[in-house]
Amino acid sequence: MAIKSKRGGQRVGAGRKAGVPNKLTFEIKQAASVHGNEVLSTLMKIIRDSETPANVTVAACRELLDRGFGRPAVSIEVQPVNVNVFPARLSKYSNFECILISRLMD
Repeated sequence: MAIKSKRGGQRVGAGRKAGVPNKLTFEIKQAASVHGNEVLSTLMKIIRDSETPANVTVAACRELLDRGFGRPAVSIEVQPVNVNVFPARLSKYSNFECILISRLMD
């Protein structure tokens, strides 16, 4: 038998089922899809126009690629911080703080 959490969390059967559209954005997406071909045509006109400034052309290309292939995944690399705490300086910390510091150093 599963233990029920008093504070929510992941529960069997909770959440929106797969394939069910998001009710908040469904109407907006549906309205926008009506104008999708026109928007794509406009972006292509901007890209093909030789008098369009380069920054506008790049922005139009980026928008077109985002629509066609999705936005690229963003990854964040986190480097661990080297904490140098000398034993002589530990005397100003409580026992609890010393335990936390030692666990951070491991």
